[in-house]
Amino acid sequence: MRIPKQLILDYAYVCIAFMAIVIAMRPVYFGNPYLTKELLILLTQIAVLSYCVIIAAELFVTFVLRKPFNYDDEIIVRFQHFLLCSLVIIPIYTAMLNQFFVIKEFGWEHWGLAWTDSEGGFSLNGFLERLLSCSVCSILEILVSMPIISQIRVMLVSLRELKEINQLLESEQTMLRSRLTKDNVTDKIILHGDSRESLIVNPLDIMYVESVGNYLSIAYFNDSDLCQKRLRSSLKEVKETLYQFPFMVQTHRAFLVNINFITQVSGNSAGYKINMFSCERVLPVSRASVAMFRDKIKEMGKNLC
Repeated sequence: MRIPKQLILDYAYVCIAFMAIVIAMRPVYFGNPYLTKELLILLTQIAVLSYCVIIAAELFVTFVLRKPFNYDDEIIVRFQHFLLCSLVIIPIYTAMLNQFFVIKEFGWEHWGLAWTDSEGGFSLNGFLERLLSCSVCSILEILVSMPIISQIRVMLVSLRELKEINQLLESEQTMLRSRLTKDNVTDKIILHGDSRESLIVNPLDIMYVESVGNYLSIAYFNDSDLCQKRLRSSLKEVKETLYQFPFMVQTHRAFLVNINFITQVSGNSAGYKINMFSCERVLPVSRASVAMFRDKIKEMGKNLC
């Protein structure tokens, strides 16, 4: 259980962006159209204070409430995490901001003025007034900014992974063809169905196997022709036969794919899409299989080196 480094950076970006918005709207907030050195120092101090409170809230939610953040989660789960953080942040941030402005105006010896009325008695009015404004700011800052930034981060990570996977596939396909040609892998195998039907095929010629109900649809090449064979069998039974070949990868609960025929992998963190050679169909890599598919490609690259 840990806090992702990217999340710590993203929180910093949020605080910087929020400070920039306040600077841009300073005539509304401060009635001053000019950006003075004193105002810039004040806003920087508030941004640093905000960042410290946010990180403290993230630590509390992650390690005390045991609700860690993960960029691979669905966006609604990430949004719920930020909402929980906001509920922790708002009262703490309100109290600290109250004290900050009092100390800034009157000095450390008057820090308690944030909690007193005009007669010097204890009062929550000032706190409650600032609580309202801080609630609006916190909700705007966390609930609006962070899901957007985290979604952009997820998209960037997915694009980087897809580029890496496509590069790995290209190099591994070259190495596989070289090795399989050298080893003269031409032996055919028999894929049996529950009935008397079976398919005798070279595993190198199988493009993909799809589970359709109680049947399997096997796409394979016979010379240069792309053929389809339908067998009454389960993917589990066929997988036991085909998984001995390193080029066969399961991309979905209903698909086994020969990576030699993959021309491109696209998509996002919710799942990848596979384009196949001489095939108009786009095959899925399910969200549950994304990590396994990616790891299998990388592991196979290490084994072939």
